[in-house]
Amino acid sequence: MNERGFTIVELLIAITVSLVVFGLVATSLVAYQNDSQRSFQQNDSQDQARTAVDRIVRELRNVASSRTAAPTLIEVASPYDLVFETVTSTAPAGGSANPAGAARVRYCLPPDPAPGTASKQVLISQVETWTTAAAPTNPWPQVAGVSPACPSVGTVVPAGATITTERLAEHVTNRYAGASRPAFTYDSSSLNQIATVGIDLFVDGRPAAPPGEVRLRSAAYLRNQNQPPLVSLTATPTGGGHVLLNGGGSSDPDNQQLTFKWFKIVGTTRTQIGATGLLDWAPGAGTYTVELQVTDSGGLIGIEERSVAVT
Repeated sequence: MNERGFTIVELLIAITVSLVVFGLVATSLVAYQNDSQRSFQQNDSQDQARTAVDRIVRELRNVASSRTAAPTLIEVASPYDLVFETVTSTAPAGGSANPAGAARVRYCLPPDPAPGTASKQVLISQVETWTTAAAPTNPWPQVAGVSPACPSVGTVVPAGATITTERLAEHVTNRYAGASRPAFTYDSSSLNQIATVGIDLFVDGRPAAPPGEVRLRSAAYLRNQNQPPLVSLTATPTGGGHVLLNGGGSSDPDNQQLTFKWFKIVGTTRTQIGATGLLDWAPGAGTYTVELQVTDSGGLIGIEERSVAVT
């Protein structure tokens, strides 16, 4: 063994090699730490969104029964704005005239135009509770098909009501940089006929970096939603200018009581000719346009129109 030790050159080489090795190790550790941080952020965002989806589905399944004044369970139904009444799991304070704990909830996503802003990539929850017997007017109505700001600001809260706002889930990218991917979908364009609400959230903790976004989907069926009647119309000429109009085969999916109205249509004029399920009509020989309107106790109407030949 050489007892002269190491030369300066050898020490410099050893130090350089050590620095290179330590640099590579440090770079790997930093990359690993960054990947772990991004994965943690993505998993946390997914957990928030999944919890939010479960909450929305649960509240939709507890949706309140139709009110006589406004027979719709869903009050606003747009791709990024959903408002409905439900029953909360927390009982109101003593003395409340709202013992069932009915509440109105709103879920919305604000616009997020390009290039995208993290503060806009959020699912907002707004909850209105009240202590009065009657539900207050919806504070988040659409005007000319346009929803109020999400979340709404400066909303006038009526006496006995309280509105709370919460950022329910972060990093929801349905509208990132101007994208248009509906968060809510419906099986009907008519509020009083919506029976299924779909929820579809895209989640990405860092849209410009891996890992990629995750899609969370679910749906809820509204058990209390009133469905329109199914109309059945038959016409049987009986001679002598008479015809037997029969709407008795009409039915209601919710087994509600039905009422009937018969109309003769001439051009744009509609003239009522009867209000029973079975009608013996005597207009005289000829061909006529007849309409049957069937209405359930919830106010929904089914209509069928037919040309009838009378002998």
